[in-house]
Amino acid sequence: YYPEFFGDIYLTRVVRGAGGDIFKAIYWFASMVLALNEYGADAIYARAKKTLAKCLEEGRRVQCNDFPNFEKVSKFHQSIFSLKRKSPSGDLINYQPQHLHGCNDTRGILENCYDQY
Repeated sequence: YYPEFFGDIYLTRVVRGAGGDIFKAIYWFASMVLALNEYGADAIYARAKKTLAKCLEEGRRVQCNDFPNFEKVSKFHQSIFSLKRKSPSGDLINYQPQHLHGCNDTRGILENCYDQY
């Protein structure tokens, strides 16, 4: 069970993102489920949980360099796990700068490291 994808808050956001049109929401959600399966989300999620557990065991926050392919991907994507506090529900808070030189160089990712991203 992945509340990040199937919880009430997420599913409410899907319906809102579809402008309240339940058929558009269903189509979008079904497409997401197919993509999760295609890209092996179960294995990715399991690795991420192990990474988080290791960081918590070491008494520190998750950093981008904890994830595979950091050296290659970090040239085109930058995140800052910025807050020492967690959200009220216990989730980590991730800041992605949104400006001209922000977190994603989409073209760079597509051309250089899409498979590792």
